Amino acid sequence: MGKLSRHKPVLFLLLVCLFILGSAMAAHIPSPKDHGPLRPPEEPSINIPDLLGRLKQPAEPVSREGAGKIVFAGPGERYAFSFRLLARGPETFRLELFDLLGRPVLYLFSLEGKTVLYSAGEKQGRDLPPFTAPFSDLNAIPMKDLPLLLWGRIPLPPYEQFEWRYEADKGNKGIVLTLHGAVQVELRLTPEPFVLSRARFSRSDTKAVEVLFSGFVPFAGGKTPHQAEVQDLERGYVLTVRFDQLVPRSEFPAETFRPPGPE
Repeated sequence: MGKLSRHKPVLFLLLVCLFILGSAMAAHIPSPKDHGPLRPPEEPSINIPDLLGRLKQPAEPVSREGAGKIVFAGPGERYAFSFRLLARGPETFRLELFDLLGRPVLYLFSLEGKTVLYSAGEKQGRDLPPFTAPFSDLNAIPMKDLPLLLWGRIPLPPYEQFEWRYEADKGNKGIVLTLHGAVQVELRLTPEPFVLSRARFSRSDTKAVEVLFSGFVPFAGGKTPHQAEVQDLERGYVLTVRFDQLVPRSEFPAETFRPPGPE
């Protein structure tokens, strides 16, 4: 337990950045019969329910291997780690986390949505503990859906209405889509090729959490971000996850993601 306690901040990094914990939350997509845009489109109609469906799915359903850096910065603190990731998707992955000298710190094994955490030197894993990181007060990004972030996707909370408009940002025309519910979500995206560049989660009683995607590159027929930045605008925490390498792989055997059993 001592080693795990010393690395408690790392749990926050893991929960926000990687392809961890389970399937995307089910989002209610309103039909044109009972919900619709609050303002008319300024240009030809776009299939908003189709875009919402694409937001819930990983960008490219292919196995991948990646490596990069994780940096967590907050008031008076900063942590940096390197990582190696083998993944079939957000439910099935293996993450290895190292300090900057290359020494192992933590391991995560996830197979079919069950995730087990190992601290360096421990032979017995444990189920990932409840989500108690700084973002937990917002309840905007459920723990089980955080893996979607590194596919350039987000979980969609339930909502009652939506509105959208066209917007040009530095010459790039896209759509700003706002979902109104207990948690309001504002999205900045481009339909073709499909790219989500910004997501902002907010509630009336707290400041926003903002997710920024950048460094988009072609990958397995689509586009995927090489960097995700998560900002807690109330507490001043910033988490940056950057891939230095990301390549498609042939299918991994299930043993790759199965945690070692007790000796």
